[in-house]
Amino acid sequence: KQYQREFTMTQPGKISIRDRIAGSGPHIYSEVLHADVAVTTVARNTYKLEGYGGSISATLLQPKDVTHKIEKNMVMGPGIPGSVQKGSLEQRGERVVVSTKNPELTEQFVWGLSF
Repeated sequence: KQYQREFTMTQPGKISIRDRIAGSGPHIYSEVLHADVAVTTVARNTYKLEGYGGSISATLLQPKDVTHKIEKNMVMGPGIPGSVQKGSLEQRGERVVVSTKNPELTEQFVWGLSF
């Protein structure tokens, strides 16, 4: 029903992301962060996203009580000319999926990113 994202650079090398989500009924809400190479859990609700040129530390500040899973990030690779939608699945890095534990009418995800 409603989604609002706010980016704030709090200082050089630090960004805050606030996502406000509202649905027409209770839902389990999820957010996904993608890494070009790998995702590792550093601490509770803190992840290291590794890329080819460096890494980012991402800390979920809100909500606190979530489930998470790190999984392969699968994308459709290019097909032959004229049938690009018929490519094969390829792994391109990893992703972390963070979800609310219980259905909610509204939710707010707040991330602190450092790079």
